[in-house]
Amino acid sequence: TKAYPHIRAITIASGGTMIAVDEDAIRRAQAEVLEDEGITICPAAGTAVAAIAELAKRDPALAEATILVNLTGSPRGEEFAVAPIDRWW
Repeated sequence: TKAYPHIRAITIASGGTMIAVDEDAIRRAQAEVLEDEGITICPAAGTAVAAIAELAKRDPALAEATILVNLTGSPRGEEFAVAPIDRWW
């Protein structure tokens, strides 16, 4: 989209990182979050999880880091499960 060149420029200027993940990685991430946390996430959220997983593979120190990912949304037209709050602590 037209926004990505601007997002990329901001990412580079701030010293951040951007990576691409494929659709299989996104689907795997969605399935893993459903299995591990009991919640259904949308593909955009799956993209964030897949990207962090890929970055952790490249930098093992990230595997032990605390990282906050805002997982919003659920696939349109599908039922979704909500994790009980005690699973988040």
